[in-house]
Amino acid sequence: MNKSFVFLIIIVFICMVFSNKIFSIVNSPSKLYINVFDPKSLMFTFYQYDQIQNKSKSLLSKETADYTAFAYSEGNNKLYFADGISDHTIQLFENNLNTNQMKQLTTVFNNVDFIQIDKEQKMIFMRVLLRDEFRNFHMATYNLETQKIQIWEEENKDRSVLDFNYNPNNNQLIVVSFSETEDQKKFDEANKNQTKLQPPKYSLDIYDIEGQKKNI
Repeated sequence: MNKSFVFLIIIVFICMVFSNKIFSIVNSPSKLYINVFDPKSLMFTFYQYDQIQNKSKSLLSKETADYTAFAYSEGNNKLYFADGISDHTIQLFENNLNTNQMKQLTTVFNNVDFIQIDKEQKMIFMRVLLRDEFRNFHMATYNLETQKIQIWEEENKDRSVLDFNYNPNNNQLIVVSFSETEDQKKFDEANKNQTKLQPPKYSLDIYDIEGQKKNI
């Protein structure tokens, strides 16, 4: 059995046994990056697991209000994650693991989650809520070289991003979204008629890293 697979089984078992810890895994060619969140202590810990040397180490432990998404840059040994600030919003942070210095990168969002990094390790992709919105999720990027934020299709107040995934092989993203208006209509109809709530109709779209939609 593959050693990395055995390691994942162990991690899953630990998460099940110890207080329903929540975890996520980011894969790279030679390493796994694992985030384990303990809802009792409100601590998350990022681990690096070397699949070749069969060794693991802790990168960072930090208290947070809730589970956080993350991305790791092997090139500059920096960790990118979402965390809450004093105004009760969730923003993007950077932690330099060489110097242990932490820096807040964004202030403009209501919420940041689903963080991924591009293959050049220059662009952060994330799902965000804008300051004046509570349901309409957008895709956004943070350019690590220019510190520029780009919100994709910001003017669209109906489409809401459910999830996305970045493909480093073709440098594109698959984005799953749905209509908030249609979803609310189905909710209202289910309440009115006392019928089963129907799931929203999802759209599957491909974008380049600049936010331009591609033809499927």
